[in-house]
Amino acid sequence: MTLLKNKSGQATTELAIFGSLILICLAVLISYSQNLQEQQILQQQVFRKALKKAYNDNAFVSYNIIKNPRTVSPFSRFGEGGRGSTSAGASVSWCLGEGEEKSYYQVNEDVLEIPSDSKIWDIETEATTSYQAKETRFEDEVKISSIKKAALTDTITTRLKVEEGSDIVITQGLDSDGRYRQSAVGRETTEERIWTTPHQ
Repeated sequence: MTLLKNKSGQATTELAIFGSLILICLAVLISYSQNLQEQQILQQQVFRKALKKAYNDNAFVSYNIIKNPRTVSPFSRFGEGGRGSTSAGASVSWCLGEGEEKSYYQVNEDVLEIPSDSKIWDIETEATTSYQAKETRFEDEVKISSIKKAALTDTITTRLKVEEGSDIVITQGLDSDGRYRQSAVGRETTEERIWTTPHQ
């Protein structure tokens, strides 16, 4: 009888370990597929934006996009998600006669025109995050309710390092649509969920 219990305990432990490994592998696969999808979308988007700018400006345009997409993360807390990082660039010439050269950097949702005499040689990013969560539970004659609230403030500072001259610095905050922009600096995004269990 003792031997049977030992085998049963060992099988349960092995199943728990194996199940945890499967969940971790699945989480990594989901994160990788999200990042790959974002990169493919960005590569197509940057070419279209460069083409439009070159046509409108009658110029040779270099267009670069730096994005920090918010993704679903199995390892994050409620309402937090994960912050990714991806970038892409394209150069397009669409001009009649002698067109000038222009350079644009789109950092998340904000577009910057880089002066023609400035050469970006490196990009640095810093982020600060403030997260608060609260869970409350109450019961009445009809039901039991659990309420979970989360508040997130996320700020990203991107520094475009100029080879000769002052660096270009842009600070952005997380907006309610999950995108970063300058107008959202200091903004708090909230998430709330209510679970209700009626009495039988």
